Amino acid sequence: MTEYKLYYFDVRNLAEPIRLMLHYNGAEFEDIRVDMEKWPSLKPEMPQSTIPVLEVNGKKLAQSHSIMRYLGRVYSKISIIRSVIL
Repeated sequence: MTEYKLYYFDVRNLAEPIRLMLHYNGAEFEDIRVDMEKWPSLKPEMPQSTIPVLEVNGKKLAQSHSIMRYLGRVYSKISIIRSVIL
């Protein structure tokens, strides 16, 4: 099973469409809300030192548009498989 972790600040900004896509498709994910106090220590671990970051089975994907494109590909394939089976 795919394990998702989403890192972003505790605001509805760039990560909100990602959260909505994951919820809409019924994906279980860990929503990690980063505090401004913890961000300086977490920043070196993030790709390009930015967030949002979606961690997929240990691999970190950066940039909100890239993450949305990735999830779109993943879930469009699943919906195609579901329509064929049903």
